[in-house]
Amino acid sequence: MRCFDEQERQIVRTLIRNPRCSDNRISTLTGVPVRTVSRKRARLEQEGILFYYAAVDMQAQGTGRFTTQHMLTIKFKLGITRS
Repeated sequence: MRCFDEQERQIVRTLIRNPRCSDNRISTLTGVPVRTVSRKRARLEQEGILFYYAAVDMQAQGTGRFTTQHMLTIKFKLGITRS
């Protein structure tokens, strides 16, 4: 089992609260340098811990348009979100 360091915990907590946060915003909220946020986020994505997908509602809303929703899914073990 991979253990997160403190900076990774802060990044993941921020993404759980707001999955659409940019690296700059995460840096501002956590105090972790933006380059570190970018590097650690990319590594979490490469390791398959952090991944993204779009869910498409296939039912037309009466206008012939389809809605999409972007979602960030994070796999984590118990205790990661504790303050």
